[in-house]
Amino acid sequence: MSKLLFVNACIRDESRTKLLADAVVKKWNGEVEEVDLTSGNIKPLDKETLKVRIAKQDAKDFSDPVFDLAKQFKEAEAVVIAAPFWDYSFPAVLKAYIENVCVHDLTFEYNEKGDCKSLSKVKKVVYVTTVGGDKQELVYGIDYIKTVFREFFGVKKTFAFKAEGLDTVENAGREQEILDETLKRIDNFSFEDKIMADDNRPDVIRTENLTKMYGNYAANNNVSCHVKEGSIYGLIGRNGAGKSTLMRLILGMSPVDQGTMEVFGAKNEDVAKVRKDIGFIIENPTFYEYMSAYQNLKYRAELIGLENPDAAIKEAMEKVGMTDRMNSKVKGFSLGQRQLLGIANAILGNPKLLILDEPTNGLDPIKIVEIRKMLLDMNANGTTIMISSHILGEMDKLCSCYGFILDGKLIREVTEAEMQAEAIDVEEFFVDMAKGGQNE
Repeated sequence: MSKLLFVNACIRDESRTKLLADAVVKKWNGEVEEVDLTSGNIKPLDKETLKVRIAKQDAKDFSDPVFDLAKQFKEAEAVVIAAPFWDYSFPAVLKAYIENVCVHDLTFEYNEKGDCKSLSKVKKVVYVTTVGGDKQELVYGIDYIKTVFREFFGVKKTFAFKAEGLDTVENAGREQEILDETLKRIDNFSFEDKIMADDNRPDVIRTENLTKMYGNYAANNNVSCHVKEGSIYGLIGRNGAGKSTLMRLILGMSPVDQGTMEVFGAKNEDVAKVRKDIGFIIENPTFYEYMSAYQNLKYRAELIGLENPDAAIKEAMEKVGMTDRMNSKVKGFSLGQRQLLGIANAILGNPKLLILDEPTNGLDPIKIVEIRKMLLDMNANGTTIMISSHILGEMDKLCSCYGFILDGKLIREVTEAEMQAEAIDVEEFFVDMAKGGQNE
């Protein structure tokens, strides 16, 4: 029977990390063996102590919790490690033990040709942690775990689920929300080789070699993107990379010079026929200045043929928290209020597809969180979302897949699970791509 090894290093009874780890372990369909390392006696080793351990490891009375753990790695097919980052030394300790004490006897063997082969059965590793404000320590910890299992056990995929920002001043009162967001990401995870269980969902949006020229300049250059039904697709790129242009093409707001696109099965010019099922914001939303918020929304409700426009307008304004400005003229609205009205306009009638270009532009931090929650709720109820934003931390909390665009070209599409497999976040990935790094 396949076995999962659950390494519980939640020193000081860190229940929040254990909660997240338990959610991961429940995804396993075989035997689970837990190794309890919560006693708190695991400490970094200096070189002299390591030498003593190496000398003693063959003795019958030799006992060491991490050494014993390394032996168990040989028999497990998957490993889940839970360690909160206020006890962030554990990944470093694990790396030091295996690298200096355990590696030759426990994890490798050499054939007659002298080739080295891992003895471990481990195929996947999941690292679960909670962290406060020091993100750099988190990066180090993930690197240690990746190094241990890649170099010493031959594991190519290390997943990382991290609840960041707990117990910091800026997130006071948001601890449960942060945990819930992490649990939602865990819910999409699978130990199976097929990373996303819903790979076969149809494409709501599909483009093939889509190109838009302005003179000799290609604003979009052979872009082929695929937005799955029920996904939240984050379109990420620098200013001028071609995000807004792509969204305009998909909406039929700008003619296509080359290539094809489909939205709900409607191709190219026929996209206009499904426009009533799409809500959108492109760049800065514009309205009739001397009309009220209600009158502007009523105009759109009639254009798309909503059966009960007043109820739809009330619902949309409630979702964005703007019911008190329903009858105010738009000319007196601030930047943030105009943006919220633009979002209300986009979600009017609960469309099947939302295309949102920088929807949180001009919003304060409280409103950004509220809009994120609203979009997640709409997505849970079946709305597919394509969104662009420069706030990469928000995209990381919101999106289930990403398209990275650079100089008009779509460099890569990647799911959240695939990014977790590489144990990197959106910001890390994008910066590396923009600099021409390995992810490009």
